[in-house]
Amino acid sequence: MTGSEGQDWAGYQPSKPSTAGLAFVFVKATEGTGYTNPKYTAQIATGRASVEIVGHYHFGRPGNMSAQVDYFLAHT
Repeated sequence: MTGSEGQDWAGYQPSKPSTAGLAFVFVKATEGTGYTNPKYTAQIATGRASVEIVGHYHFGRPGNMSAQVDYFLAHT
């Protein structure tokens, strides 16, 4: 890894955010059991093309955690 700078990307950001100077990105995939980031696929592709580490995350909401895990896994 060339540096330790990274970003968290979500649906309100561009489909192809700038990766200049980044070593890693984490992309929001899902939230609760009803939201999927509409730019997830494009943001993951952008990260994989340019940075060393690309992570995925779920934004948890109060409620059934098992259902949220299943939702996240089904959409990543």
